[in-house]
Amino acid sequence: SLRLFKTLILIRKSTKRSSILLLEQPVFLWNLEAVHPIRFQAVPLSHITLEAGPDDAISAVYRTRKMRLADVSVVWPSATLGVSSQKKLQDNPNAMVDIIECTIRDYSQLPDEVNQYFVFMKEDKQLLFTETFEGKGSNPWVVFRWSKAASEVYGRGPIMNSLSAIKTCNLTVELILENAQMAISGMYQMDDDGTINTDNINLVPGTIIPKAPGTSGLTPVAPAGSFDVSSIVLEDMRTNIKKALYNEMLGNPNRTPMSATEVAERMADLSRQIGSAFGRLQAEFVQPVLARIVHLLVEQGRIQMPVLNGQEVKVVSVSPLARAQMQQDIVTVDRFIELIGARFGPEMVNMLLKSEVVAQYMADKLGVPQTIIRSDEEREQMAQAMAQMQQQAQQQAPPI
Repeated sequence: SLRLFKTLILIRKSTKRSSILLLEQPVFLWNLEAVHPIRFQAVPLSHITLEAGPDDAISAVYRTRKMRLADVSVVWPSATLGVSSQKKLQDNPNAMVDIIECTIRDYSQLPDEVNQYFVFMKEDKQLLFTETFEGKGSNPWVVFRWSKAASEVYGRGPIMNSLSAIKTCNLTVELILENAQMAISGMYQMDDDGTINTDNINLVPGTIIPKAPGTSGLTPVAPAGSFDVSSIVLEDMRTNIKKALYNEMLGNPNRTPMSATEVAERMADLSRQIGSAFGRLQAEFVQPVLARIVHLLVEQGRIQMPVLNGQEVKVVSVSPLARAQMQQDIVTVDRFIELIGARFGPEMVNMLLKSEVVAQYMADKLGVPQTIIRSDEEREQMAQAMAQMQQQAQQQAPPI
């Protein structure tokens, strides 16, 4: 499939009596303790059918899967098997059956997030199990796209933008290999006089090919030309592919290193290129995964969301995507300070910016532990101590 970088993740939970969960339904394995409270499962795109809702978001996920008939009651303990399936279970519990799972958003319950979950058995054409998922993060599916076109349900990735360059590279490499094979084996011609049998000729080193006296035998044919432009084409196409995949190097390490300003400009350009995809991944991947994990942990009683002044504390993600945004914030402040200092001098920087606030802001963005940073009271005490030391030094200085 050409719809790359569009991944489906099924997030599952575990309880003390279960070790594997599928769509909120526990697989009860007695005498086992749940080691991991949350489990992630990637589902192939070929097993999934997606449907968009009225808000253009993914509203329904349909999954087909094969499983042992004996495992149906293990995965869904409340499932109701038909008469034929019960008889088949007694005769052949290892028989494979087709299961269809449907997770559908219920838009009649807006603004609350409610999803209806159904499990069908294709052989019996009956409903095995149903459940309702309520609350933010209750949907076990996290479907995210790198980018998408208008009115498109399935997303597309940066590979689509570089597909033409990839095809050109593959064709160029294929022609280079054909040219190399031609250079090794060559092309030959001969007179059709019946003295040489071409079926018995092997063009390998050390081969002796007999010919009749007075005949020309095998005569090599000179190639029409060389394929010297291949390196140029490959270099251009590979550069385009790396640029489409955001894999550009910050200069050649064997040459003069770039300045900090050039690095900042390159990173700013990369941020502009990846900005739209970054926003979509943040909205469709990072935040739903975080909401799902918090929902499962709260439901299991492992954590309790703190409340401050009657309001629930917001959880902020620290994923690599979020850290990349924090790095961009730091670069923005750093460039601002550099520009102000270069144009108006360091005095204007000290007059315009609060140095302690800027330092604290950068420490927060870089994720510096608060235990190694002085508190406001400690900084104030240190400032008073320095002021007293300076005053004592002035008093003890001899008069001029």
